[in-house]
Amino acid sequence: RPLPKDLEDFVSGAKDG
Repeated sequence: RPLPKDLEDFVSGAKDG
């Protein structure tokens, strides 16, 4: 299920390190 944009950005940043 798609995530909210802010949460998506947070997860993206976490993956990036």
